[in-house]
Amino acid sequence: MISKQIKSTTKEFLGNYISIPLLAWLILPLILMDTFVSSLCLNISVYFTKVRHFEPFLIGETVSLYYVGSFIGSLIGGSLTLKYSSLKIASISSILLGIAFLSLINTRDVFELKIMMLCIGLLTNLLSTNNLSSFIRTAKNDPGMKLKLINLELAIFNLSFSISAYVLISLGVELIDYILIFTSICLCVLGIFAYCIKHIDIFSPPKTLNQRGLCKPKNYKILLGILFSVILVGLIFSMIKVIYAPTIENRFGDNGVSVLVASINPWIIFLLQPFLVNRLKNKDNIIVMGFGAFIIGTGYLFFGLSSSFWMTVFSLIFLTLGEMLYSPISKSIIISLFDHGREGFALGLWRAVFLGSGFIGPIFSGWAAQKYGNMMVWEFCGILGLSGLLLCLIISQSYRYTIEVNQLNSATPN
Repeated sequence: MISKQIKSTTKEFLGNYISIPLLAWLILPLILMDTFVSSLCLNISVYFTKVRHFEPFLIGETVSLYYVGSFIGSLIGGSLTLKYSSLKIASISSILLGIAFLSLINTRDVFELKIMMLCIGLLTNLLSTNNLSSFIRTAKNDPGMKLKLINLELAIFNLSFSISAYVLISLGVELIDYILIFTSICLCVLGIFAYCIKHIDIFSPPKTLNQRGLCKPKNYKILLGILFSVILVGLIFSMIKVIYAPTIENRFGDNGVSVLVASINPWIIFLLQPFLVNRLKNKDNIIVMGFGAFIIGTGYLFFGLSSSFWMTVFSLIFLTLGEMLYSPISKSIIISLFDHGREGFALGLWRAVFLGSGFIGPIFSGWAAQKYGNMMVWEFCGILGLSGLLLCLIISQSYRYTIEVNQLNSATPN
């Protein structure tokens, strides 16, 4: 009995990562590279602290410009998928991003560095949005496969996040520069590869798309409510990017312990994400998403209050649970609110709102950490998490009420 259960669990685990469309395997190298680059950018505060020796407020300003570029890139990237092949856009973005990373290494002027981070944010999210759009389009009209691919991309992203944390925390300055150069070369090579396969029909927008005008969601109220919750969670993640990795390094030192702690969140998501979401996908997704937001906020609050190794580990495991609940479900809901063929637009909208909220977060976080200490930032994360839960409860109740009214109206005789 136990051996059968182990065999069944192993089969399910492997199925979550292997049982994907054949064309999805073709996009996988692009996903691996763009998630690694995105992870490097999200941990860039360590680079600015360790290599450039910036103060927290200057880091906040620079990271904020990255988020501004991310916001613009997500909007543009999502909209372009309605007219052009997602792989064509990804190929151009990948090559330009490779050039931008090489320029980042050689830039010494602070103003030029800020402009460079703005451009990197734009190109990174152009690339990410179109790669994920291509990845999801391989599922065609299968909602279950789309959710599986979203989960897989998130798992890969968190594996990349762990690797990038190791690169930036443990390696020396010279080795970090070599990694950035190698990353730049890989981006250019994969950009050429994407350009060579851009003519595959599935990666082009449906022909009916151009005849139907603007993208209209199936429910405006639900869409606006979900996007507002994305703003709240986006603020949490953008605020902690300024102080999270430096806090780990200050708390445990520049050694293997810091890398281990920084790897807890991504490795748990990589191993457990598909299991958890597959078991909860038939529940009230909006409420599950709300609890995810709450757990993220309170998890970072506990992280800020922690001083010992084990309390830090517990808080990271706790907040990781929230992240596994929130991110894939919120993306899946927004994609479901639009017709087939608009996955790129829906993902671009999600990314634009999530990352666009990051313009305020890093500036506030850098200012608050420098003037009042890091604890103020962690406390504000808890408040935002609670607000996200309350908002999702209201949205869910409103959605249920709308369904009941529609059922009553349809049942009423003329």
